[in-house]
Amino acid sequence: MTWKEDDREWHTRMLSESSFASKIAIGADNTTAVIYNGGTYDEAEDGYTYNQKLLVIRPGGTENPIDIPVSGDDKYPQAVGIADSGRIFVSISCSRELN
Repeated sequence: MTWKEDDREWHTRMLSESSFASKIAIGADNTTAVIYNGGTYDEAEDGYTYNQKLLVIRPGGTENPIDIPVSGDDKYPQAVGIADSGRIFVSISCSRELN
């Protein structure tokens, strides 16, 4: 078994923008769904603004950024999957302290 590096335009662009893909799902038709970090580093605040985003790339290369409305700073897209039917599922996670 061997593997081959795959240079995809969206991935190369994310790397050049200092973004990284945290989760990737690839469907049977080669549709790709990517949860990625679209945040920025703010030196004045001495911190990183973490902003998870979803990008769907169709087999022909068409990119569709998907807005996932979540409320509160502690909620974000955590996982993505593509069913055999092509339907894309995203789970939303939230971090909160339990008492």
